[in-house]
Amino acid sequence: MEKNDLIVVIGAGAGAIGVAYALKDLGKHVLIIDEQPYIGGTHVNAWVNVHAATPAPPFLEKVVEDMMDKIVYLDVGYQNIKDASKLDYKMSLLHEKFVNPKYIDCNWQEISIGFNPNDMREKYMKDLTANGNISMKFNTRFKRIEKEFVDSLGRKYIQKIVVENLLTKIEEIIEAAVFLDCSGDSVLIRAVDGNTLGTDYFLGIDRKNKFGNGTEPNNLNDTDVETALNCPTLMYAVDYSCEDRMLPEAKYTDNGLLYEDVYNNIYVNTISYLWVEGADALKSKEWTYNYMCGELPRHWNTIKNGSNERFANWDLKAMRFAGVAPMLGVRETYRTFCERMLTESDLYIRISTTNMVEGDNLNKKIAVGNHSVDIHYVVKDSPKSGVQNIDTQKINADLRPYGVPYGCLIPKGLSNVLVASRGAGLSHIAAASFRLNKDIMQLGWAAGKAASLYIDNEFKGGTKDFRFIDVDLLQEKMDFYKSVNLLESIM
Repeated sequence: MEKNDLIVVIGAGAGAIGVAYALKDLGKHVLIIDEQPYIGGTHVNAWVNVHAATPAPPFLEKVVEDMMDKIVYLDVGYQNIKDASKLDYKMSLLHEKFVNPKYIDCNWQEISIGFNPNDMREKYMKDLTANGNISMKFNTRFKRIEKEFVDSLGRKYIQKIVVENLLTKIEEIIEAAVFLDCSGDSVLIRAVDGNTLGTDYFLGIDRKNKFGNGTEPNNLNDTDVETALNCPTLMYAVDYSCEDRMLPEAKYTDNGLLYEDVYNNIYVNTISYLWVEGADALKSKEWTYNYMCGELPRHWNTIKNGSNERFANWDLKAMRFAGVAPMLGVRETYRTFCERMLTESDLYIRISTTNMVEGDNLNKKIAVGNHSVDIHYVVKDSPKSGVQNIDTQKINADLRPYGVPYGCLIPKGLSNVLVASRGAGLSHIAAASFRLNKDIMQLGWAAGKAASLYIDNEFKGGTKDFRFIDVDLLQEKMDFYKSVNLLESIM
């Protein structure tokens, strides 16, 4: 690969998958790096294997179409829909509360799409390796930035990074033209000298006026609360193969999400019912994973022998604990200080084909969110932490399908780097809405198309910097007008 046109992607989850689909037919050289042994990140390796009813990048419809015999449809209660004959892909793009009443009257049904993680992994690998321009290094960890460059105008570029093979412990230096941080933890951004050119990152609840006066009106905090994070989840499986051995004592809340794939594998999402703080995952994902593995049988005993109506359609007493996802499902970690920050106020402005192009280059929209602000806090020892001050009920009553600005991908102080993950330019409140699989795939799709324009020198004024990508052209390359127009047609 030629270093002057190589695009390096750190992380192989939803963002990287969006990047790869954006670039797979464009002949650009792409290298994807990930610590896990497989592609897919949270929605494959952590078994969070449902695409909820949110807007999606254009490539996903073809993926779903190709896998029609390997997917299941779930209703708003995450119950499997047995008769899919009247379902339409558009029903998976918006929450029902945002759909025009005329469609509701015509038997519109909000649907989520479930899949077997192995099937999805195989589909991604088949699609993304077909043309030979996308290569992948698994079991490989980003270690550090090896070389940076600051030009005469003060623009900063990353030129080389160091990665380590986790199996052999051998380090490798990689030089590239573009670096895309698609890691959930913003590992590349956090490796940058934060004192240089304003690059920085955030954690936890933001004080009310952190990103401008009144931008988080339903957050009453006067200070940051870095220890209050949306907690992780850990998925497990149950089946009918045999009876459980002796289970440990029931301990947790009698609740969760339960659904099955086309092979009748049954998955349980513990949501936030293991009472693990989000900050625990930052201290050590390995410790948190191992601790939660030990507690899952207690949760299983709780719901198996409980009386929650959510599980009325399941014969839980005949099932047994069958296995745990190989990866922890982390909802929230570090967020990047970007040229634009998506904040609570942005969630109230309904996206349209008119306002998607409004504003300066960095304010033009490249993604759409519509999920509610979904807070999963567990704070054991801090009654004065302020975590109850965010009025999610009020926020969600006023929330509309909203646009995400291009500038939310561009970290302050870096010219050849984009962030396309849950670590993008999102306030804490915005990140509690815009963090689902399809949300992050949209960011990756936009970042991939922008990277292609960067390599092709498609800049306003000729300045080689992601800030000067022509976002009108980027939206065209993304088919973003068509995507927004489709959403408008059903809103």
